[in-house]
Amino acid sequence: MTHTITFAKSGLSIEYDPVAHKLLSILDLADDAGLKLKRGCRTGYCGVCQIKLISGNVAPVYGDIPVPPNSGSILSCSYKPLSDIVVEV
Repeated sequence: MTHTITFAKSGLSIEYDPVAHKLLSILDLADDAGLKLKRGCRTGYCGVCQIKLISGNVAPVYGDIPVPPNSGSILSCSYKPLSDIVVEV
């Protein structure tokens, strides 16, 4: 079962396949779709890729990831969807 990642401001929606994309982050999938999001270290520590999660559930791609400073935000380089999600980008 795939999940849809919707980027609210850009209007772009992309599909996330938990099997085929299991090691890809939201940032990786956005890059593949041609959407350029803010980025920095790509390891979850600098916080540059922080985006607001409007709806849905996410999980870290790899193990423990630092929690973004803003409640309701996620690090696009470090998280993957567990359901259909909408992010404010």
